[in-house]
Amino acid sequence: MDPLSLAASIAGFISLGIEITKIISDYTASVNHAEEESQELETELSALVGSLQALERFLKDHEDSTRPFRESAVLVNATLSCDSFLDHLKTTLGKFMEARRKKGWCRKLTWPLKKGRHTQTISTIQRFTQVFSLSITVDGCKLLAKTAEEVAILNQGQLSSSQAMEEITVLVKDLRLIDQQLLGKTTVVEQTQKGHEQERLLEWLSSSDLSIKHNAAIKMREPGTGLWFLESEDFCNWVSSPGFLWLYGIPGCGKTVLCSTIIEAVREICLTSDERKLAYFYFDFQEIESQDEGVLLGSLLRQLCAGEAAIPKPVQDLYTRNHPSGYQPSTEELESTLFAIIGSLEKEVYIILDALDELPEKHDSTKRREVLRRIDRMVSRRFANLHILTTSRDVMDIREKLASLCGQAISIQSSHVDADIAKYVRTCLKEDRFVRLPDYIKALIEAKLAEQADGMFRWAFCQIETLRECDTIGEIKRTLDTLPKTLDETYERILADMFKQSAEKAWAILVWLLFSARPLTLEELAEAAVARPDTIPVDPDDRLIESTEILRICRSLITVSKDDTDYYGMDCEEFSLVHFAHFSVKEYLVSERSKLFCASAETAHEFIASSCIRILLHLDFSDVNFDVSEASSQWDLFHDLLHKYPLFGYAAEHWTTHSVQIKNNIVFRGRILDDLLRLFDRGSSCFLNWLRVYDPGMSPPWFFCTEATQTVASPLFYASRLGLHEVAERLLQSGADVNELSKGYGTPLHGASKYGCCETVKILLRHGANVDAVARLYGGETKSALEVAAGGCHEDVVRLLLRANAHKPADQCRFWRYSLALQATLRPWWADDGLDRIVEVLIKHGADVNARDRGGDTTLAIASYRGSVRAVRLLLNNGADLNAPGGKEYCSALDAAVRGRSLNVFKLLLARGANPHMTGGRYGSILQSAISLRPEDYEMSPRDLLAGLGAVYDDEEDHDEEENHDEEFTLHILSQIIDLGVDVNIHGGGSHSEGPALEMASERGYEDMVRLLVARGADVNLESSTGSPLPVAAAAGRHQIVQILLDHGADVNAQITRYGTALQAAAEFAKYSIVQLLLTHGADVNSQVHRRQGMPPKYGSALQAASGNDHVDVVKLLIDSGADVNARNDDYGTALEVATRRGHRDVVQLLLQSGATHSRDALGSAPAKDHLETV
Repeated sequence: MDPLSLAASIAGFISLGIEITKIISDYTASVNHAEEESQELETELSALVGSLQALERFLKDHEDSTRPFRESAVLVNATLSCDSFLDHLKTTLGKFMEARRKKGWCRKLTWPLKKGRHTQTISTIQRFTQVFSLSITVDGCKLLAKTAEEVAILNQGQLSSSQAMEEITVLVKDLRLIDQQLLGKTTVVEQTQKGHEQERLLEWLSSSDLSIKHNAAIKMREPGTGLWFLESEDFCNWVSSPGFLWLYGIPGCGKTVLCSTIIEAVREICLTSDERKLAYFYFDFQEIESQDEGVLLGSLLRQLCAGEAAIPKPVQDLYTRNHPSGYQPSTEELESTLFAIIGSLEKEVYIILDALDELPEKHDSTKRREVLRRIDRMVSRRFANLHILTTSRDVMDIREKLASLCGQAISIQSSHVDADIAKYVRTCLKEDRFVRLPDYIKALIEAKLAEQADGMFRWAFCQIETLRECDTIGEIKRTLDTLPKTLDETYERILADMFKQSAEKAWAILVWLLFSARPLTLEELAEAAVARPDTIPVDPDDRLIESTEILRICRSLITVSKDDTDYYGMDCEEFSLVHFAHFSVKEYLVSERSKLFCASAETAHEFIASSCIRILLHLDFSDVNFDVSEASSQWDLFHDLLHKYPLFGYAAEHWTTHSVQIKNNIVFRGRILDDLLRLFDRGSSCFLNWLRVYDPGMSPPWFFCTEATQTVASPLFYASRLGLHEVAERLLQSGADVNELSKGYGTPLHGASKYGCCETVKILLRHGANVDAVARLYGGETKSALEVAAGGCHEDVVRLLLRANAHKPADQCRFWRYSLALQATLRPWWADDGLDRIVEVLIKHGADVNARDRGGDTTLAIASYRGSVRAVRLLLNNGADLNAPGGKEYCSALDAAVRGRSLNVFKLLLARGANPHMTGGRYGSILQSAISLRPEDYEMSPRDLLAGLGAVYDDEEDHDEEENHDEEFTLHILSQIIDLGVDVNIHGGGSHSEGPALEMASERGYEDMVRLLVARGADVNLESSTGSPLPVAAAAGRHQIVQILLDHGADVNAQITRYGTALQAAAEFAKYSIVQLLLTHGADVNSQVHRRQGMPPKYGSALQAASGNDHVDVVKLLIDSGADVNARNDDYGTALEVATRRGHRDVVQLLLQSGATHSRDALGSAPAKDHLETV
């Protein structure tokens, strides 16, 4: 690049700098007390612009005496980096000023560059100013015309560097860091384009689409409402300073709409700066999924990770640990990962949670209590960057928990909401039929509603809907004179009108909405409105003319939303789902306050169950061809069936949900039992039709079975699996085979045992069920009924099955089954109730505590991984071998405790004499297993750890609470494992070994672990079959770790089997900054790597590796650093040949420009596709 071209580029940077300075100047002029940071930034930018103007003049004045600049010259790179930096800064400040201009409440927002970002920005500007100031002398310009590597070499070659030379060397290093930071910003788009794997990971974290609920709330918002809060000091302080805010209000005051307004405001704030991150969640009384704390945590994690340049490592580790095995993470794992993300994000994090009061509060539900506990833990962590806001009613249990946490609890006052209600009413009066009303009537409506609303948006909405139906002025006046005073009275009037017009349909609709197992579609609910057990199948003439008629019947009590839920296992077109319009509607209907509507849970479930069973009994598929394989054909078939039987899908899947609620009721023993016996008649078509639609014996259940009747399980199996003991009894009395074995399903005893159906198990045993029968179940494992019962932690069923065998003589095979049942008990993380009691009873009945599972791991190891101190103690006290060799997963029980992050078990095993030196298992040793866990899992104090790992340990102390697996290990456990005498360089040869501990930590990027291991004597040059620390760190792009290893003596030119040299590894995977780092530490740019016997072909040099993978920037860097462009390798030939063979045109062109010789082999290597272009 010639000096004049560079000067022209700099002129553009000057204009950009002046533009940014003006933005800042406008801000400081419009704010009375502008932040000092903005004024400091304006000063430094002015200095930078001045240095650029001076450099522009210098280059023009010395055009003749200044040589052209290479593209890789320090000065050229500095100007390009400065351009990117200024452009990014302009975007950030521009968004901020635009938000302030458009939104009045945004004017109170603070300067978008937080302290850390501000300091970094000022430092970067000062570095650029220094570089450009140094370049306005002839000597300085000549020096900065060199590459960064040449500057470093020149500095090292001088016996005593001048102060100016030292300053320039430091500046060059700083510019490299700035380049790396800017590169991180510019590659976000590329990563987004290539982020299919990231999207899959985010989808695994959470599939909830919160935008549906949010957009629905936003749609209900009247423009201009909610400003009373957005313009308040409370909101401004919460946005500016970390803390917790709780907004509470009466039912119907518009909390959710206000919350959506706050979310939109915070979203706009986040758009003004990339230093802010928003995550929100709506709890909903009608959506069971939204009441799950795991769904909440997963959703928050997904939102915080979305849009980041890379998925944060704690989330990657969570995915790696669970997804390959098909597991979903526990809530403890999710919480720990969420805390790790919040703590590691160098951003302000805003979390907004709406409607805590819509979580169940019944005595048999802990959902609200658990979520409140999570909020407590989150707030108690006192994250320096976390802003939490929640909304709810002012109810006792929420107030007791939140009042002590929040800096301030804010009541949504009626006076504030009434003004918003008035805006809403005025807007309504400008729409629909209200437009034609006389002005004095409009004024009367507005005055009456505003006067009596008392802060209840919901009340005002219902009155507007009632007024909308009035046909005369007189009717409007009478309605206004008799307005209900409360929401309860409002709902009572609506119910009175509903029952007056269509009592039976109205009652049925409300019953189905209140007690259905899932939200119903508009078409399903329309069918339910007219379906009665005695009138099924429904006469087509009796159906509603339009399914939307139910909206007319129920008026403002219900609402419809669109959903693209994956119904019945197929991607479907959007369904219209029906919900209660507001939480207060359902609350009123199920309360004793409702005078007109009454339906007990028992009555409702009996009504729905009976209707569903009758629907199944009358399904007629005689003219249906189920033999379809294409998904589109399946959906066409399903759509046709839905048109004929709108409720058949729901009935097939959920009739059991309602039946089990009343199976001990006298009604069940009458008509419903008779209907079920007809359904469970193996010779009838309805049994097969049901299973063709939905098979509860499969895992997961599936639709559109095309198999013949004999390939599905027997009716007795399904009755047993569903816990319908009276149906099972009748089937057995009718001659059903109690021990019939169904392929993939097992016997009826398997079905009943797996799901803990105790009464059914008793009946089956009484009729001679074979307790010892084994079956190959779906999933491939052969199990007994005892194993499946133990795996579900069904203690009563386990005892029944053991008791059934008590009179039989001892049998080695039976004891083996008991041992397998013992292992099955210890495996599931989700089951704990009765765990130790089941373990104890199985041991008493002869289960072998030293038995091994199918992978060779011991029962003790399985219990240790699970983290159950009581189960481990029981096994040890009954003779379990503490140091038995491990199997496929664990080298020992101690290794399993490490893998399971179970500190209490780890301490117990050490106190009992566990050997820490054993090898084998997945990773090879306990040290390598500890490395396999992410550092964020380690959060225990050194004092507790030392106390636990010492000789003093209370072996008899009972730890009743399940351990928090993600919070009770620390990084110090590595040090303690080494203190136990474990060889820091051990390579145990595990089945999935990733090399010795230092190699594993280097590749995974665990910087603190690497420092610890090196300090404790790990060999930085140790080569294993999988590599050595420096090359694997280089290949993985671990810049800081590469630096640590080099600082501790890693051989920069060592060759290993897996990658060759570290330089070749970095070049192959396009780790530009690491290539630079290795070159400055003496890496041989022309080092040749030769294939070892039995190994796959290798690139001969770093240049060939970069050329073969189309890494143009790396190729250019290597050439500039002296790489021989014509070096040849036996496997790939020259760099030009490998680039030509793979069609990398830009690399070929660069190599030719750099002197590469094009031989016949190179020309012949070009691929057929684009051959001429490549040549």
